[in-house]
Amino acid sequence: MKRSELAISALLVPLDAAAVYWAFILSYYVRVESGALPVAYVLPFDQYALFAAAATALWLVVFALLGMYRLRSTRRGLNEFARIVAGSFIGTLSIVALIFFLRIDFFSRFVVIFGFLAAIVLLAVVRGAVRLAQQALFRYGVGVRRAIIVGTGAPAKTLAHELAAGGRGYRILGFVATKPGAKAKVLGRLKDVPALLARYRPDELIDADPGLTGAQKLVIMDAAEDIHTDFRFVPSTPELATARVGVAAVGGIPLMTILRTPLEGWGRIGKRTFDLAGGLLALPFFLVLYPFVVLAIKLDSRGPAVFKQVRVGRAGQPFVSYKFRGMVDDAEKQLSKLRKYNEVSGPVFKMKDDPRVTRVGRFIRKTSLDELPQILNVLKGDMSLVGPRPPLPSEVKKYNRQQRRRLTIKPGITGPWQVSGRSNVSFDEWVRLDLYYIQHWSLLLDLTILLKTVAVVLGRKGAY
Repeated sequence: MKRSELAISALLVPLDAAAVYWAFILSYYVRVESGALPVAYVLPFDQYALFAAAATALWLVVFALLGMYRLRSTRRGLNEFARIVAGSFIGTLSIVALIFFLRIDFFSRFVVIFGFLAAIVLLAVVRGAVRLAQQALFRYGVGVRRAIIVGTGAPAKTLAHELAAGGRGYRILGFVATKPGAKAKVLGRLKDVPALLARYRPDELIDADPGLTGAQKLVIMDAAEDIHTDFRFVPSTPELATARVGVAAVGGIPLMTILRTPLEGWGRIGKRTFDLAGGLLALPFFLVLYPFVVLAIKLDSRGPAVFKQVRVGRAGQPFVSYKFRGMVDDAEKQLSKLRKYNEVSGPVFKMKDDPRVTRVGRFIRKTSLDELPQILNVLKGDMSLVGPRPPLPSEVKKYNRQQRRRLTIKPGITGPWQVSGRSNVSFDEWVRLDLYYIQHWSLLLDLTILLKTVAVVLGRKGAY
């Protein structure tokens, strides 16, 4: 563990505490001392200051539970902002619960609401400054993690590019070839790993070849352990499928149960509540844009403005999906002639310069406006705001056993595939991203993906 990582993570605790505390002090001043708004009764400031301190301590506990003080974090912008919003929301709800159960003679809902908003702003500023400071240190080599990647295939190259870019604080020393013919910066082969670790002393050894056998992984894992180098690996699809297990003892005998997804029980209730809230918030936006998009589609080409198509949802159940039509009216009939131009592997069809797309269609697909009617699918319960892409029945027929695991949960308007390259992602990587999402779902992950989707749509990256 780098000392700079320890120092920055430790520094965040008092900085967050100061940001939250002063957010509530500022809220008190705006509501009471400024005289801008009339107030009938208010706690004396000394009592309020104690309440603000207790609320701050409560927020820090929430932040810690959300993983906001993880030692190995490079403070990625959107991810961190999503955590700030989620943590502040949960912290505010905790304060409201505290007021209710302790029967605190409180004063104004404005103080809580303004404190919530002010805390988000101050926390974003503080953590943004810390992120900039950390990235400045990276430029001087302070806190940079030196890594060797095992593998030279597409996952290894993608991982190396992502780790080396975007201020993550990594320096890729080179690759270990697992197959002949590698063209990357190869330091050696699998048998050379112990010698390479002894020579370069990297901070991390990353196995990015999911095809390695268990015995091969154990060898390089032991080599990393011998010199106290962190070992990380890209899981294969079967490993992802069994990543969550539960353990219970029956008569002293341990039994392990494979948990398909956290979206069972209360997780399912929480996600549905989140979907309904988000869908209702987005509904006015959809209703305002609806007549303008419909008019543009009608003026551009013949056919219905809203395209209805049968898709496959959770547990393989079919449903009717709604989208604004972005193609000519007989697009499905023309598909058979275009299959030879498919640019995506697997049982899906994508074509960058698809001749069936209309002029208006190109615009609404680039801006994702074509997916707005799927808000109705979310409110009906057929889809979720975030989840795997809803497949066609013809695609599902070609799925293998692992690919069918994508049907474990409801499909989504957006998902990990969209914020990781959208149409530029191969189908195998598509499945891997979806399985990871299914196994590691959380409301925070949903919020992060939604924020990233906005960034992707504004950048108009990868959609066709």
